Amino acid sequence: MSTSTPESLTAALEELEFECQGLEFASAHYDLGKVAELRGQIEDAVQHFERATSYREEPEYLEALGATRLKLGLENEAIAAFERLVRCDDRPETRLKLAEALVNIGGSKCDVTRHLRVAAEEGTSRDPLFYKKLGKLCLAEGLDDVAADILQRGLALAPDDAALSLELARASKVARRYEEAFSHLERTILLEPTNVEAKIVYGDLLLSLGRWNDAVVKYREASELEPKNVAALLGEADAQFEAGCFEKAATLYKSLTACNGSGVRCFVGLAGALSQLKLHRQAVDALEACRLNHDDHQLSFSLGVAYLATNQLIKAEGAFMDAAMKNPGDPLSRFYLKKIRARAGMTIE
Repeated sequence: MSTSTPESLTAALEELEFECQGLEFASAHYDLGKVAELRGQIEDAVQHFERATSYREEPEYLEALGATRLKLGLENEAIAAFERLVRCDDRPETRLKLAEALVNIGGSKCDVTRHLRVAAEEGTSRDPLFYKKLGKLCLAEGLDDVAADILQRGLALAPDDAALSLELARASKVARRYEEAFSHLERTILLEPTNVEAKIVYGDLLLSLGRWNDAVVKYREASELEPKNVAALLGEADAQFEAGCFEKAATLYKSLTACNGSGVRCFVGLAGALSQLKLHRQAVDALEACRLNHDDHQLSFSLGVAYLATNQLIKAEGAFMDAAMKNPGDPLSRFYLKKIRARAGMTIE
């Protein structure tokens, strides 16, 4: 149905409303719902989709009902619609839609995993996009080997899909299939020589394997293509740090801390590099500056270490207490607290 102009939408709406009043056809309510959704009238769309599915449970009706309910924040009702969808059309594609909906509302990880596994085991689609979506979601949910196998099936259908090849490289890296990861990254870059993301992922892989200098090369290739790419610059800073080039690392980290929206990791990295250069006061200054806009466990812990290095024991104790409160399972914060308090004859439970 054409909905190219507001006038045609209005005319279609009036025509369909008349049809529904007289015949109450499910298809008419579905069409009305799609028109209302295009007009941004989501509540009206939901009502029409509900009417449509009450007359006939067609997969497209149920999918539309679930999607619009999600837009209204009706999470439980949306999941109910997607569950009905799976019951009337139990295919890997519909299982994937239900799993995606569960992830969107923060649903049970067990349920998400179950539906993803079923989709992965029974998937026979010829659409590479299905495997890309399923693989990415499996990877995000920690099903590393499943994700790699699913993405491999997708790549077999679309061997020249650079985005799919890159996603498979990521999955192979997480699944510790390193040779496969290198192969897929080389393939991605061959298909798209200027793919910045692929070069960063390549650098990340090299960094994780302790090949610091090779990682620096890949990050720099990415930076040459996008000079202000934060991930590339941060990756190079991390690689320089691991390689023991603390001055270079500090320079990179410092440049990143000046960027808008720079995260805690940039400041923590800078403090670490400065500490390695014995510039402990500067490390404290960097972390205290970060604390003006950020507050997390890693920052508190790093501050504790920096305060210890400058013999500020009371501040160190406070920082480690804060870190322990933010992450009660962190043994290092409690270890440092015990060391500090032992000097004063105190104990910690």
